[in-house]
Order: sequence, then C-alpha cells, then structure tokens
Amino acid sequence: MSDLLILLFAVLMAFAVAFAAGSNDEMMAPGVAAGVFTLRTAVILGAIFSVLGVFLGEAVVETIGEDLVKGNRLTDAMVITVLLVMIIILVGHVTIMPLPISTTQTVVGAIVGVAIAAGFSNPEWGLSSVDYWVLFSIFLGWILSPVIGFIAAATVHLWINRLDESVEGLAGKQKKDQVYIYALGFFLIISSASRAGNDVANSIAPVLGLKLLEGETTTTNLWLMMLLGGFGMAIGLIIIGKIVIQVVAKELVEMNPASGLSSMISVTLIMTLGTVLGFPLSGTHVLIAAMIAVGWAEKSPIQKQMVKMIVVSWIVTVPIAALLAAFVWFGVDWIFVALGLGI
Repeated sequence: MSDLLILLFAVLMAFAVAFAAGSNDEMMAPGVAAGVFTLRTAVILGAIFSVLGVFLGEAVVETIGEDLVKGNRLTDAMVITVLLVMIIILVGHVTIMPLPISTTQTVVGAIVGVAIAAGFSNPEWGLSSVDYWVLFSIFLGWILSPVIGFIAAATVHLWINRLDESVEGLAGKQKKDQVYIYALGFFLIISSASRAGNDVANSIAPVLGLKLLEGETTTTNLWLMMLLGGFGMAIGLIIIGKIVIQVVAKELVEMNPASGLSSMISVTLIMTLGTVLGFPLSGTHVLIAAMIAVGWAEKSPIQKQMVKMIVVSWIVTVPIAALLAAFVWFGVDWIFVALGLGI
C-alpha cells in the first residue's frame, strides 16, 4: 500500500515538474518576435504540440533514467528528492525571474547530487555511482549544441539574405515574406514538438525508477506517463509560459520572418536529431544561441545584459540543483526511514 501511495505522489510531482517545464518553454518566442503569431496563438499552438511531441522523447528517458547512474535504479526516496528539487528550481526561477532555464540541466544536477549524497548511508551510491562518461557526453552536448546552433543559424541567415533579392525579384516582397511566414510556422511547430519530447522525458524519467515499477515499465506505461507529462507541460505553458515567451520575444533581439526562419531551421534540426537519438539537450540553450546569431548576422541590437543573465543561469543551474538535491535528500530519507517506507 505504501508503495502505491509513493507512486501516486511521484506521478503528481512529475506532472508538477512537467507543468514547471512548460512554464519555462520559450520555443515559440521567435514566432512572436517576428510577428508571425500573436502571443495567444503561440501559446495555444505550443500547448497542442507539447502533447503531440511527447512520443519523440522515449530514448531520452533511458539516458536520464538509468544510464547516468550506471544502470542502477534510484531508490524511492531519491526519486521523490529529484522531483522536489526540480519543482523548487523551475517554479522558483520563473516566479522570481521570468527568464528561460534548462529543465535538462535541473534534472541532471539533481540526479547527480542525490546519487552522491546517498553514498553517506548506502555504499552502493556515492561518487562512484555516477557514470562520468555519460555525464561528460551530456555536458558536451550542452556546450556543442548552442555553438552549432549559433553557427548554423548565422550561416542559414546569411544564405537567405543572399537569395533574398533574387527571390523578391521573382515573387515580390509580399509573396516572399508570406513564404517565410509559412516556413517559420512549420519549423516552430516541429521544434516545439521536439522540445516537448525532450523536456517531458526529463520530467517523467525519475518516476520510472520507483521500486513499484521495477520490471513493469512497459511501452504502454511509458507512453501514458509521457502523455501525462505532455498535458502538464501544455497547462504550464498556457498559464505561466506566456510570460517567458513574451520576455524573450520582446527583449532579447529584434526579429523578422526571415531571421525567425533562420533561427528555427537551426533549432529544429538540432533538437529533433538530439531528441530522437536520446541526447538530453537543452532547447533553451539552442534557441537563445540561434536568436542571438541572427541578431548578430543582421547587426540588430542585442540585449547583452539579458544574455548575460541567461548564460549565468545556465552555468549555476547544475551545481545549485546538485547541492539542493543533496540537502533535500537527507530530509526525505529521514522521513522515509521514520515512516518505514520503501527506500
């Protein structure tokens, strides 16, 4: 009975984590910045494709769920700790400072922190329980993906600019802009779905480590959890996420349909490929880098102070999540032991 209660509690928390991830989802920002979508339309479309895109994230679940800790299953107390930390950081950040933060970095930091802290009472955990090669590959992805995103977006935009005059000569400015708008809308939808698959996988992966689900993680159960996370992310995007979208769209860099298209081609390719291959990438990293790239290519004014704040949050998220997880785990573990719950 206690295991079932823990599962229900964890599922509710995973929903809350997905809600928080949706609250931080700024993927539709280029569409708003370029005037393609109103904020309302962007939020509604983002919510719809947050649900439809969850099935792309199955491979990411495995990387976050067990590969990071050498195939070991997190104890129930550790799972609850990871979910609590994710909720605290994601909700706390968007409430205090409506800037995008990485869900992926939060969950990775929390898992590493709780795995190391658990070594104080369980010799199976500790420093040696973390697969540092997997951790290194995740970190490498976080570093390379925005760099690649920047280069790709700038390159695509310079290429589009070179073709701009010839296209305008054949179709006229109005028809050319219309083509850009439709293409941008397409890439926004695909990237929103890919982002959802990655973030929802990060949200529900810890739950699949619960003792009650050992040996029971069927494809059906996984998809049900992914759908639950998708709806949580959609609701978070509708209720709170519009604030982050508006901030990024209006305050980071000026955009038009051509520059928005350039950024989203880059983001879509990187996020879709990474999600399908199982890399827990940060959509925030890739999108912000791509938007800055097209701003740089067009010599548009970039809000450097805002960029600095976003980059600083990227740097500190993992260590803060790890430290917070270590402290929270000691309290959660004490409660589990005191109540005689499965640990």
